Formats: sequence, structure tokens, C-alpha cells
Amino acid sequence: MKSINHKPPKLAQKVLLSFLREEISEEVQGDLEEKFFSNIKKISPFWAKLSYWYQVLNYLRPFAIKKFNSRNSNYLTIYKHNIKISWRSLTKHKIYSIIKIGGLASGIAASLLIGLYIKYSLSYDKHYPDFDLLYRVIGVYDGAGPAKSSYYPAALESFLKSDFPEIEVAGRLMGNELIGMSGIMVKRPDEIKNIYEVGFVFLDQGLLDILKPNFVNVNLSQVLSEPFSMAISKSKAEKFFPNENPIGKSLILNNDEKQPYVIKGVFEDFPAASFFQYDFLLTLAGTEFWTGDRNSWKTNIHQTFIKVLPGTNTPLLASKITEDIAKTYMLASMRNAGMINAEEIINNFRFKLQPVKDIYLYPLDTHFHEVLANASHS
Repeated sequence: MKSINHKPPKLAQKVLLSFLREEISEEVQGDLEEKFFSNIKKISPFWAKLSYWYQVLNYLRPFAIKKFNSRNSNYLTIYKHNIKISWRSLTKHKIYSIIKIGGLASGIAASLLIGLYIKYSLSYDKHYPDFDLLYRVIGVYDGAGPAKSSYYPAALESFLKSDFPEIEVAGRLMGNELIGMSGIMVKRPDEIKNIYEVGFVFLDQGLLDILKPNFVNVNLSQVLSEPFSMAISKSKAEKFFPNENPIGKSLILNNDEKQPYVIKGVFEDFPAASFFQYDFLLTLAGTEFWTGDRNSWKTNIHQTFIKVLPGTNTPLLASKITEDIAKTYMLASMRNAGMINAEEIINNFRFKLQPVKDIYLYPLDTHFHEVLANASHS
């Protein structure tokens, strides 16, 4: 199906018509357009347009170039004369010409590479369904030592789901290195040798419902709904279970043979242009890292993501979250912990909603809660 958003480059079409013989122009244009729309389905619009230009230039051959009228002969003579003069100048000053042409070529190449890099960076995390409705909840502290953070207690996710109708789905992610998430020893129950692997993360079913990774032959809503369940990437499935169906089988993590994790799903590897680069997704269902941490406001180890309803005023929603959660539950928790200047700290604190597509381009500070702790004792 032809896309209304992508059409052959107009300049290339004008160049083609400027030299192409009239008796074949309609047929050639039709062939090039058909090839262009075929490429759009296979490759990116950028490369499809580049291919179109290449094919246009490929028609610069005697059989395809129309004969110019005599009234244009003067122009042709001038062009030939200018070309001869330019060529003589280049051959006369070879070193100077090489430097100028080489510099121009290097500049063009560098500009193209920079442009491609910028385009690639701006494409991050736009592959998720409804990516423009996905946000990460972050906090901003404007007091002494301003900082930002995305790590907050697990209880935040529960209140976001229950107290704010603008939020369609909320989910948590926990990949903190404090509990050994930087690397884990993995093995099958029928093997003795462990393999050191990275790319582990704890998350709940809500986050799967937000990001919607592409699972292979499995019901997305049931993947992480049970304790000690997990999902693995397709590449890891092929590594640990070659020529086997891994669904229903288990992996042992860090030699904990009493409690293996059962594989409930296999997902396609995430694209390189994504902040979410994990191969082992462990469920948060029934998981506590500290006693009572599910309902506590003291453990800042979870990242919280939300999907809002279309048309939601996100700055207003962030303000409501600050007013209803930070100035109520967080303030009460800080007072109960005996923190000095609790009210002053909360008055300088606010929640914000960071679009998921901005996570790669705008990373956050990691020392935020240390700043809060220092402020509370000042």
C-alpha cells in the first residue's frame, strides 16, 4: 500500500524530467515510482529516497537523454567551455585541488554521518505501541544540591493506579545493582556448569502491558502474573535451549536450586535503539527485597512507568501526583523517620513525567537520594 507520508523526492523527479526523452518519460517515471514504494516496505524512507536518486542518475545515458534544441546550443557551449577551464585549473594546481576536493568530501561525509547519528538517536524508544502516551515518573529536588531521580518506593505504583483515573496502566521496574542485578550465574537444572549472564531485571505484569514486547506464541497478560516466573529473549532461549521449546522449563539463578524460575514466555530481542536492553525478565509478583517493602515509603529502588489516556494534561497530572502523594505519604514517612526539615524538603520537591522516548537522550542524576539525606540533616 502506498504511504501518503512518503513520496519520491520532488527534486529528483524534476532532474529526471529535465533530461529524459519525452517518449519514454511516462514509462520510466512509473517504473521508478513502483520501485520506490516497493522499497518503502523493505527499507527506511531515507534509503528508499537515496535509491531513487541513484536510479535517476543511472538514466544519464545517451539512449535516454533528449536532444536539445538549437536555441540551447549557446548554453551547451558555455557549459563545455566552463568545464574545460575548470579541468585545466584542477590539473594545473593538482595539490591545491586535492586539498580542496578532499576537504569538501570530508566535510560532506562528516555532515552525513552526524546527520545519521542524530536521526538514529532521535529514533530511540519510538517502536513501542502508543509511545507518545508512555512516561517514566521522576522526581526533581530544587533545594540545596538540585538533582533528579527515577527511583522511588514500590508503593508509588499502587497509588498511581488507584488514585488517578488519567492513568490507564502503571508498572514497576527494579534493576538495582545493590541486590546483585549487574550479573547473575545461570544454569539449567540438568546441568552442573554455571554461565555468567547480564541483562537481568525485575518487573511486574503492568510494565509488560505498557511496553508490549513481541512475545512468541504466548499470552502477554499471563507471562509474569505468577511468583517465580520469568521471560527470556529469543537469543538467550536459543543459547540455553537449542532446538527446544523453553516454555514451561526452568533456570536456576545463583545456585538457588530450591527455587528455580519457570520460563513463561520468549520475546523478540529489543531493538538497539531502546533504553530497555534486558534478556531476562523476572517477575515482581510475590517478591520482597525487604520485609514490607511493597507498602513502604522508605526503599527507593523501583522505577515506575505509566501509560496515560489520550488527551491527558501531563503537567497537570504531575502536579496532582506531587500534591496527593509527595505532600501526603512521603511527607508522613519522612516525619515518622525523624527526618529534620521534612516539610522544607517536600516543598522543594515535585514529581514530573518524563516521556519514555526521552530517557536515552536525557539521563538522570544518580545521587538524588543522597542529596535528600544530606538536606534532611542540615
